Amino acid sequence: MGRAAVPALLSLLSACAASRAHHFLAERTDEHVFARPIAEVWPVAKTVLAERGFPPEETGGPYRLQTAILTPEGNLQETPKTSNAAMDVGRAGGARGGGRRPGAEAPTHSGGEVWRFVVNGTVVDDTHCRVRFTRYTRDSIESPESIGEPDAELEWSLISRVEPETAAAIRKDATAAGVTLP
Repeated sequence: MGRAAVPALLSLLSACAASRAHHFLAERTDEHVFARPIAEVWPVAKTVLAERGFPPEETGGPYRLQTAILTPEGNLQETPKTSNAAMDVGRAGGARGGGRRPGAEAPTHSGGEVWRFVVNGTVVDDTHCRVRFTRYTRDSIESPESIGEPDAELEWSLISRVEPETAAAIRKDATAAGVTLP
């Protein structure tokens, strides 16, 4: 194997590991029900978004919010003036996790991919709830939005904060399966 092939192979292995971690998390977060009331979980969901550079805006009900259109790095873009109800359904699989990391500077947007999030909280009963982060992607600010994709990274962050015992069990299962989680 030539020297040029080594970085390419390492990059491929890294991408495969990230994909395995994403798919593992997607399976575990997709149907997760919190053993906590929505009133305890909802403020943490808003904090998770805000810390990633996506300030949440309450919309259409007590446990529903969305963010403005942002670049993956967290640049604020204009929010569309019309709503598309079809964008708020569907949870097709996706491979990217979202947002600017805490403390990151927001560079000037020069075109390219932009995201927004819709978050829905559902009361299961007095002591249980579900929270789903759905990411909508555009190739550019002028492009139509994609079908929503679940954001397993944001959902994992929420589980880790609200139910650290559950997160530890998921991490243990991942380690046993040979998967490294973020």
